[in-house]
Amino acid sequence: MTRKLNRIGVGVAGMASAVAAIALYFRWPIVADIWPWTGAYATLSPLSFFFLSSIAAAVSAPVLWIAISDRLHAAAPGASNLLIAFIAIAVFMLQGYAAEPSNSRLLQSALLVGVAAIANVIIYLLGRKMPDPDKRPLPALVRYSYFVFIAALIIVGGQLVLKMPNVLPWDISVEASVVYGWIFLGASVYFTYAVVRSTWSNAAGQLLGFLAYDVGLILPFIRHFSTVRPFGRSKWGA
Repeated sequence: MTRKLNRIGVGVAGMASAVAAIALYFRWPIVADIWPWTGAYATLSPLSFFFLSSIAAAVSAPVLWIAISDRLHAAAPGASNLLIAFIAIAVFMLQGYAAEPSNSRLLQSALLVGVAAIANVIIYLLGRKMPDPDKRPLPALVRYSYFVFIAALIIVGGQLVLKMPNVLPWDISVEASVVYGWIFLGASVYFTYAVVRSTWSNAAGQLLGFLAYDVGLILPFIRHFSTVRPFGRSKWGA
């Protein structure tokens, strides 16, 4: 019964992430004011909405797979990803609130993200206790490709956290740069987990998430390509 309830809970979380991905992609009114910072970048650009939508989709895909396949142990790697990202983002939001105490939305957002971080601590600990029935090792090609993903995520995420300009092919605020950077760094932990514990069940979620992320971004990025300024084209291979 406990395992069934856990699967239901995971499934609900996956559906919630899927709804969030759709809401962000189509910019439903409920997410129009999701960004808690004020100033010139108080409203997210369309590409930022697409980016956050793709992140929500990348969370939803493996979570739903875990619920459907009953591989609850595979929740641990994903939880480690979100745990790192949420803790760092919550601390950053608290720093922003300390500098701008009149902005109560920053405090509310920090508390919400902090609660999400605590939830992922629990998920990580529970997932670690679950048995892994699939001991098949990762093929060498997949394992080595993960090293490439990890390096790319750390390089891009590190540059964003350090607030380096022109890392992404659209204009973002320094606050968005830090938040997006921690999202990438958290994802690097997700792939690292699969390298350290290199079984298929610990790696399938990453591949599903990566696919969902790409599906969410490919059309908006193709449409944006013709309007990217020269610095953005040089960074992204044009």
